[in-house]
Amino acid sequence: MTNDMTKGNPLKIFIFFSIPLLIGNVFQQFYSMVDTIIVGRFVGVEALAAVGSTGSMVFLVNGFATGLTSGFAVLVSQKFGAKDEKGLRKATASAITLTVISVIIATLVSLLGAISTNTNSLSNLKEMIKNTNNNSSLIVNTTNNNTNVTPKANTQNKQSITTGKTSQNE
Repeated sequence: MTNDMTKGNPLKIFIFFSIPLLIGNVFQQFYSMVDTIIVGRFVGVEALAAVGSTGSMVFLVNGFATGLTSGFAVLVSQKFGAKDEKGLRKATASAITLTVISVIIATLVSLLGAISTNTNSLSNLKEMIKNTNNNSSLIVNTTNNNTNVTPKANTQNKQSITTGKTSQNE
């Protein structure tokens, strides 16, 4: 179904157009809020700080995407208004192509950044998998950007999820 947004009451058209955007923004906020609650309550302060530090990167990516789509919206609107169907198809194809290229570049940059900062963690994870068995738990120490994994028997320490306190079994 095609809806011609150039005809009719502009206020009504803008309101109906903005409702899905509003709903998307509300769900993004809910996701961030739930992520913060779960990480802060069950993972710890360092992990919560990591989640908080990524907020500016998420804002940067969302801002880039919004700017990109706004720029193409102007071009597509001009082609639509001029009833230039060939130009409209070309503008839409260009928008899709640039979006795919941008996603690929952002993904590669993110993966390279993750790999370069987590090579020590990855080798420690492989060592952890090799050295643990079903009857042991792990103590993970993440200080100074280095992750040290030490196998620890379950009978030594138990952690309460509700209080976060450690109790000794004797």
